[in-house]
Amino acid sequence: MTASQQITKRKLSLLQLAEELGNVSRACQLMGYHRDSFYEIKRAFQTAGVAGLVEQKRGPRGPHPNRVSPEVETAILDFCLKHPTKGSQFVANQLRLSGIEVSPSDVRGVWQRHDILTRHQRLLRLEAQACDTTYVLSDEQRRLLERAGSDVIPQHVESSAPEAMLPAQLGDPSFPSTK
Repeated sequence: MTASQQITKRKLSLLQLAEELGNVSRACQLMGYHRDSFYEIKRAFQTAGVAGLVEQKRGPRGPHPNRVSPEVETAILDFCLKHPTKGSQFVANQLRLSGIEVSPSDVRGVWQRHDILTRHQRLLRLEAQACDTTYVLSDEQRRLLERAGSDVIPQHVESSAPEAMLPAQLGDPSFPSTK
């Protein structure tokens, strides 16, 4: 017998005991239930029978009800490809001007779900799209990628031999000293 079946059987036993004793408080006390729980169980049994006593899964059952629609999400992502350096307030204002009702926090939520919260991440996404042969960069996008050239390059480099990464000029007397 599974845990869910045991819980269902225990709830049925509570209902039967309350019926036999004719005293809900005493039955709840003996079975270790609160009276409020008894009445919830009784209501579930009356409306759905034994199936109503089966333990329901807790927690969220889908996307948050305030989540933006897929069409709005697509509009936000498309706009961010065209203007990757703009902030959430600017994006929300521009989309509102084009007739799409969206708030800056909605824009940020979409960015968070797609892991493009920072300008750097949005530029990386644009660069990845640019590598795709079907996506054509505008002059502004090309300029932004060129200007951010060093920002788009990963900032962290791992090496098993850090000394191998030192410039060869360190031994050169003409190279400026860090002392």
